[in-house]
Amino acid sequence: MKKNVFPILLLTSLFLVGCGPDEIINKTPINPYNLLTYSEYDESTQTLGLTPNTGDVKMLVVPVEFKEDEAFSNNDLNRMNAVFNGEGEEKNTSYWESVSSYYSKASYNNLNLEFDITDVFTSTVTKTEFISHEFFGPNEQYGSIKLLNDMYDSLTIDGQKINYQDYDSDKDGYVDGVWLIYNSGTESEVWFSGYFWAYTYYLQNEPNLDSPTFNTFANGSQLFFNRDTRSFGYDSHTMIHETGHMLGLDDYYSYDDDLYYDASGGLMMMNLNIGDHDAFSKYSLGWINPTIITEETEITLKPFNEIGDAIIIPSDSFYNGPFGEYLIIQYYTPNGLNELDSKQRYPDRTGTLLYDESGIIVYHIDSRLINATSSDGLNYVANLIDPTTYQFKDYSANDYVLVSGSNTPSYSAISEDYSLVELITSTNIPVLGAGFSGNSALFKENDTFNPLTFNNFFTEAKFNDGSNIEFGFNVTSLTSEGATLSFQKVS
Repeated sequence: MKKNVFPILLLTSLFLVGCGPDEIINKTPINPYNLLTYSEYDESTQTLGLTPNTGDVKMLVVPVEFKEDEAFSNNDLNRMNAVFNGEGEEKNTSYWESVSSYYSKASYNNLNLEFDITDVFTSTVTKTEFISHEFFGPNEQYGSIKLLNDMYDSLTIDGQKINYQDYDSDKDGYVDGVWLIYNSGTESEVWFSGYFWAYTYYLQNEPNLDSPTFNTFANGSQLFFNRDTRSFGYDSHTMIHETGHMLGLDDYYSYDDDLYYDASGGLMMMNLNIGDHDAFSKYSLGWINPTIITEETEITLKPFNEIGDAIIIPSDSFYNGPFGEYLIIQYYTPNGLNELDSKQRYPDRTGTLLYDESGIIVYHIDSRLINATSSDGLNYVANLIDPTTYQFKDYSANDYVLVSGSNTPSYSAISEDYSLVELITSTNIPVLGAGFSGNSALFKENDTFNPLTFNNFFTEAKFNDGSNIEFGFNVTSLTSEGATLSFQKVS
């Protein structure tokens, strides 16, 4: 179903607000594969200044203290540092990975995050004021936006005022990212009432190269550090997921009330908060450079979490980059960043176990870009764009770029049938509306993918853009060292 009125683009359950700057400062990208990534074109979108996707990036973590609740202890602050900066299970997180160690491994060292913990900031609003105005979205007068505005000139680290230029690695006039961690939030308040919930937001402030301003931020109660109550260690799952939003990644689950189970299958970091990031996410962040299938061939994939091997079967709307339509293929193994969640059920939403067997994962990606324009701010005209030739402009409320597909059907700009990330199961049984994925979805040795026979996913072996899916494959071997796939023309 086509839409001529576009919703505000959501990366969390909250709406974006504000208006964009008249002029955007040119940033300095660090992109090993010269790809168009989220942070490369964010100035044309409603987010404006995302956390850089690659390079050495310093971010701020602010402990926010409400006077009504118990003050942060030294143990609380040490735990906060371990959650964000710990060196992994073998070091001082005692459980899994920190946010920093996770992203270093997930990005194959293309993104190195360092989090500086500021001195404690005492809230300038009461807890009651914050809750009453934050629950339905950040409020400039009482909520997190007020806190960010109030703290900008007074934040310190070890008593010294902060030079925000040190936190603008891409030189776009924005602080690369800010986390607010609240001392408030009982289990009842957080888990059942939703107060101090974890979310990501974008302020759309004016950029300033001399005094970089706040834009992309995430926040939540320190209770999320204890999300997995089975462990004596510190839990970073939620903070890893929200940091994914700060980098530009969407949620791969559905916000539509009538659709709990979405097309992605759920077993991924940007859905159920578990495991390594998937191949599309890593491609769109510039961490991998998949092999493009253009002729019949045989390819051996290393396990995806080792070096980022992936394969693409392109459509006519594939533009030699992550924003287009294509099939992306990876060799999943239940080790590395996948190991913990493939053995222990993470108690978030459903407690679903990650795949605990090895196999080939196939995703149908529809991340084609749209230019939405309007003359009255109400009725928008949608135009699909070729990002290799399109001239990206500074964002305005009546002229901006967005990704067309979404795993929330009502958010998809072209058709509610076009998901951003759809899992193609080996059984030819869609997971959309049916449940979460499982081991049976993985392609194993001797399994075959032929788009002509996978008619529950494709009509007459065609992509959403109407072009033919020209290749299928057979899994000829599957070992711990690698998976060999033989690609044949569809006939």
